[in-house]
Amino acid sequence: MHNVTGVATNIGSLAVGGPSGDLTWFNNDLYLLPPGAAPFYKIVLNNTNTAIFSVTILPWVPASTGAVTASFPDSCNSIVGFSVDVNRINPLNFSSQQLCPGLFTQLVQGAASVRLPTQSPIPASCNTILPVEMISGQIIKLELFPNPAYSYLSYSFDSPAEGEFLVRILDLLGRETKSEKMDVIMGINNKTCNVSGLDEGVYVLQISDMKSGHMIQSMFLKSE
Repeated sequence: MHNVTGVATNIGSLAVGGPSGDLTWFNNDLYLLPPGAAPFYKIVLNNTNTAIFSVTILPWVPASTGAVTASFPDSCNSIVGFSVDVNRINPLNFSSQQLCPGLFTQLVQGAASVRLPTQSPIPASCNTILPVEMISGQIIKLELFPNPAYSYLSYSFDSPAEGEFLVRILDLLGRETKSEKMDVIMGINNKTCNVSGLDEGVYVLQISDMKSGHMIQSMFLKSE
C-alpha cells in the first residue's frame, strides 16, 4: 500500500489529473474503484467530510464501472463492484469473490451507494485473507502455499472442466511480473510457480479461463 497524500486537500482536487472511477462508502471512508484493471483507492476525509486527509493506493481489484456497499449475513460488509460481471470486494483483507459472471450484457455505468453503519466488532470471518470462490460451474477454492513464499509458490484449485488457463502474478499496482499459459484437468489441479525472481512484497496470483474470461485471484507474500 502506498500513501499518496498526508495533509488535508480539497476534495475537488482529487479529480484533477488523478484516478477515475465510481465512489462508495465503506465504514467512515470513501473507496474509488477503477473502470479498468488497476488498483483501487481508499480516501480518508476530515471530521467534517469536507476535505481529503489522505489517499492510499490499495491492491488490484476486478474492474468496476459501478460500486455499492452491501451487508452480507454472518460476514463483513463488502463493496459490490459492477461491470459486465458482479464482484464482491472486501477492503479489510483485499479478497474478492465473483458473484455473478456475465450478469449484464453491457457495462453498468455508475451506481448509487448508501452509507452503512460501521461493524463493531468486525466479524471473525473477515480477519484473514479469504480464499476466492466462484459460483457453481466455475473454478472454486483457490489455495496458495506456502504463504509467505520463498523460491516456489504452490497453488491448487478445483476446475469443473478441462481447458487452457492464463496464470499471472501482479504487484499491488496491477503491474504484471510473471505470466504463463497452462492446461488444466477437470477436478483438483496442483501447480507450482517459480517466484525466486520476485522482490520481497505482496503479490496477487490471478488465474483466468481463456475461453470464458472468468477469473479468480488471491494474495501472497514473497519473502527472501
